[in-house]
Amino acid sequence: MAYLGLPSGGNIDWDPPIIEGYPVYAVYAQDNWRVTHRLTLNLGLRYDIQRGLRERFNNLNRGICMTCVSPITNDPAYQANIASSANQAAWMAAGINPSSLNTVHGGIEFPGVNGQPRNAYDTDWSNVGPRIGVAFALNPKTVIRGGYGILYSYGLEGGSSIGETQSTNYVSSLDGGNTPTSYFQSGSPFPGGLLVPTGSSLGLKTDLGNGGVQVDFPGRKIPKEQIVSFGFQRELPGNMVLDARYAGNFTSRLRTFLWIDGTASLAQENAAIANPSIWNQQVPNPYFGVAGMSGPGQCGTGSTVEAIALLEPLSQYCSPGGRRPGGRVQCSSRKEFV
Repeated sequence: MAYLGLPSGGNIDWDPPIIEGYPVYAVYAQDNWRVTHRLTLNLGLRYDIQRGLRERFNNLNRGICMTCVSPITNDPAYQANIASSANQAAWMAAGINPSSLNTVHGGIEFPGVNGQPRNAYDTDWSNVGPRIGVAFALNPKTVIRGGYGILYSYGLEGGSSIGETQSTNYVSSLDGGNTPTSYFQSGSPFPGGLLVPTGSSLGLKTDLGNGGVQVDFPGRKIPKEQIVSFGFQRELPGNMVLDARYAGNFTSRLRTFLWIDGTASLAQENAAIANPSIWNQQVPNPYFGVAGMSGPGQCGTGSTVEAIALLEPLSQYCSPGGRRPGGRVQCSSRKEFV
């Protein structure tokens, strides 16, 4: 039996235990107020506080600093790559402004490091939940009821732990996918060994060159639900009661995934329309040979990259919000037997 083909990707993960938790506090007050013999109010107020997630040894992230200058900006190999006239000519031919590569911005931040708090997320102090219920006797046989309340769920995020865990990617090609490597055939698919987690020791240089980065940002909000109901009860002949109401649940601030892809200029879009393959072509890799990006499975090992990879923000990682309303109507009737 023979197997054909070569692997296009793969990885080995190094995952130490993550010990995390957060306390939740809440206070609540409620009172029933009989305004008149026909009108009754049920009033309540709840305040919830969920502290930001915290790991026992600070083994989480606090998002990405998008404006911080990455230390690799001053790396000798990087400076030599962007200063090369041949590289600059190739980038310009692909619609890339060489000056856009002069400064590299962005880097992962960590709790408890460089003045950052220990929590992976900022505590959301805005979770005030009023509740009100109303019952009004329109006449001896008809009652109108309604209610509204704001409730808060729990933050479901478990935090991101880039740097505290580490994945070593299989290198399937060194020239942008044109030619496969022979690592798998040789029986040693990871000839350079495995990458070891660096923790927060590398600072803004953490996880560079390892592919698309997925990080939780600290400014998350706790999911919010607005619950509303309105209806009436009517006594009918024959000891029957008609009960009709509307109930709705409107949820916001749900967790969502946001791509940070940047925006192409009109000139770049026109260039792509004129030449659809302009951004798919291989161009010199400015991160080639840069320390910390040229280890096993990292994209600094290849001398070229696709042009589009350099047009997007956070190119040093080497890889080119929600509301859900809902409501329903409920109707029922019942007959009382006496």
